[in-house]
Amino acid sequence: IKRISWSPHTWTEVVLAAVLIASNPAPKKAYFGNKVKRRRASSWQKSSILQWSLTIMLTPLRRHWPEYLMEAGGLGIFMVSACLAVTLFEYPSSPVREAIPDAVVRRVLIGIAMGLTAIGIVYSPWGKQSGAHLNPSFTLAFFRLGKVEAMDALFYVLAQFAGAVMGVLLSAALIGGPIGHPTASYAVTVPGIDGPAVAFIAGVFISVLLLLGVLGGVNLPPSGPF
Repeated sequence: IKRISWSPHTWTEVVLAAVLIASNPAPKKAYFGNKVKRRRASSWQKSSILQWSLTIMLTPLRRHWPEYLMEAGGLGIFMVSACLAVTLFEYPSSPVREAIPDAVVRRVLIGIAMGLTAIGIVYSPWGKQSGAHLNPSFTLAFFRLGKVEAMDALFYVLAQFAGAVMGVLLSAALIGGPIGHPTASYAVTVPGIDGPAVAFIAGVFISVLLLLGVLGGVNLPPSGPF
């Protein structure tokens, strides 16, 4: 290795070279340019993910928004009917309650009223187009069976909740104070004296029977001319 002789001239060249390197904007420009490019690439990736997510959500919304509104409207009508029936049969000052003192009979009549309402919604033009799920359990069951896409199931459930809320609000505006009486209580279903656990088990059992009846009735071959 050749030994360098550090003469004053050599030191001057080293200092000048260091000054030139420090004053050269090219490396700095390249560094910040690459950083900006990385930021732009990251922003583009985030934008692409956002656009992809919006496309997944908005595509079914554009195609099936009428069905979502029909589902919300159907459940809203169902809740209005429920509030009217419960107030009519359970409110203490109601002439119907006074005429029917037996609580079991009143509940049976409320059930018949709600069943007829559901039948009317299912066979209405709205029900025939949307499928008239009227219940998240139906929507989730059809999603599990592959009959409903994931985003459609999500919007169906959201529409059902929105329709139920709007139906109760409309009922409160139409009926007024009696709907809030403890005997009517906005037609809400609450656990009985046996507690929430028994109510939960009963709800699961009833939902299973309901779905078995619907799916069985739909898939069984017709046994007669009708």
